[in-house]
Amino acid sequence: MSSWERDANAALQALGDSYQQGGISRETYRERRRRLLAALRERMDVTERNPLHAERPPPGHGKLPGGAHVQEQPAAGRRRGVSLLAAVAVATLVAIVAVRWIWS
Repeated sequence: MSSWERDANAALQALGDSYQQGGISRETYRERRRRLLAALRERMDVTERNPLHAERPPPGHGKLPGGAHVQEQPAAGRRRGVSLLAAVAVATLVAIVAVRWIWS
């Protein structure tokens, strides 16, 4: 579990405890929980794979409460390209071997 997940769980736990102990009203609890979950959804949206030509999200997008920042994920596009190239190379080799086998 990453640090932002631990922070989010701790914030949700503290919020739930405060509500259960009568420290905040039901409306306040629901409002704060909605805001926290919305911040988590934004965080998850930012870490999903971005298309090669997509614009980068603006600075501060996906911040968690408490000042935690989103970490960049490595690009999956390069791996996909290498995999595609390897598949084409293997298919070409198989075709060459098949043609030689048929002609011999």
